[in-house]
Amino acid sequence: MTQRGGVVTPPGAGSGVSGARALALCATSVGLVWVTAFLGASPATRVPPGAGALPPYDLQSLGVTGAPSPWLVVGLLVLAVAAGVAGLLFGLAALARGWAPAPRRLVAFGLVAAGLLLLVPPTTSDDLYSYTAYGRIAALGRDPYATTPNDLPDDPVAREAGEPWRDVPSVYGPVATGVQALAARAAGPHPRTAATLLALTSAAAFGLTGLVLDRLAASEAGRRRAALLWTANPLLLVHLVAGAHLDALLVLLAVAAVAAARRSYLAAGALAGAAACVKLSGALAGVALAWSVRRQPRRLLAVAIGAVLVTPPAYVLVGGWSALGPVRRASRFVSFGSPWRALSVPLDDLVGSGPSRTIVSALSLLVVALLCALLARGLPSVTAPASAPASGPASTQDRTAPHPAAVLPRTAAVVTLAWLIGATYVLPWYDAWAWPFLALLPASRWDRWLAVRTAVLTVAYLPGRIAPLPPVLAGLLSGTRLYVTPVALGLLAVLAVRWCRESA
Repeated sequence: MTQRGGVVTPPGAGSGVSGARALALCATSVGLVWVTAFLGASPATRVPPGAGALPPYDLQSLGVTGAPSPWLVVGLLVLAVAAGVAGLLFGLAALARGWAPAPRRLVAFGLVAAGLLLLVPPTTSDDLYSYTAYGRIAALGRDPYATTPNDLPDDPVAREAGEPWRDVPSVYGPVATGVQALAARAAGPHPRTAATLLALTSAAAFGLTGLVLDRLAASEAGRRRAALLWTANPLLLVHLVAGAHLDALLVLLAVAAVAAARRSYLAAGALAGAAACVKLSGALAGVALAWSVRRQPRRLLAVAIGAVLVTPPAYVLVGGWSALGPVRRASRFVSFGSPWRALSVPLDDLVGSGPSRTIVSALSLLVVALLCALLARGLPSVTAPASAPASGPASTQDRTAPHPAAVLPRTAAVVTLAWLIGATYVLPWYDAWAWPFLALLPASRWDRWLAVRTAVLTVAYLPGRIAPLPPVLAGLLSGTRLYVTPVALGLLAVLAVRWCRESA
């Protein structure tokens, strides 16, 4: 009990109002994104060609002509980001003060929001149309790792790929290619159908991740926290559902690997291997698994066997080493919003692009390793209760030790956050990697840190498509991405290091 002005206030008083405010802000954020997409073709939204009774719907499909102003579109999205991050911060504060909504209601909020976003065209990204193009290439029997959408100029699906993907072969793994090819085969020469199927796949993966997190949470409070930080998180809804990014499938497999470790390290390794077959960065799930059982050789072997049973055969099926060529080249890129540009740009002029990127990539890996060591001390700890060992081979000593799966979410959070901070290529939807694992840890200031980081990156990459903009607006957005964002991310990285050192 607390006393304010002579009035005794029970714990949690006022938290319900703060919680309602948080949900209202989250709903406003999703609503603003929905309106942006419903306005139709714009610098943020590409309406898939074709018409039909099925979604997505927009004003043009209702017979309304004209395009929204780029200023209006960007303004709506900036407000959506502001409302989304404010909703998250209010929600976290309300939970800390005792707000106790039913976890299933928060999950339902997010699932309904995802469903509503599926009714309108994908927005804030053109990546979905590169997925449909690569799927079409594979469905036609061509090699998506050696063929670009521009190599099929007359194909109705391949020609919908947006910039900069038209001249680039696929950088995605064999599982991603398989999903894209299945959608392409079902859709045939209809890009609208292919886009709808893949958007539905991303939304389903997002929702399933939320349900797995709900099962993994250790308590009712943990379930509420996981639902707020994942399923009801408007910053993730905009990227993984409205933007239909493939990262939703990647994260689902990584979270499933963490969940599977409670029963079978062989299955966990296989799921981590499947994550690496969506994007090569999915190997981080395997790194977290291996680190968590590094002192238990038989479990480590089970993880390795599971991964080896999935990853090498999958890559062999799509061309082996040549399938890794595009992603190896892409791994040397430095994105516009990355703090590493402060080093890569002058190095490019000094020693040339090739040597420069080699140096920067090596330094980045070193920084990620150092950050892992720091975050291992700085992130909030979890209690590792003793439990039955995972199925599969395990030593007698393993049966009496605390189950490493209990602390695996923390290990995964360490690895993914270190990678996000230290990587040379940063995009806002990449932050989806860390959110589910942080959501399984106790509440801390790291929640607010990640919310701010994701919001900063989201604004930096608005409107999300390469499209003509008024010169003043283009200058503002470009300046934000090139100068403001690297500084902001650099300051957040410094703050993260400082917190870790304080916790040492």
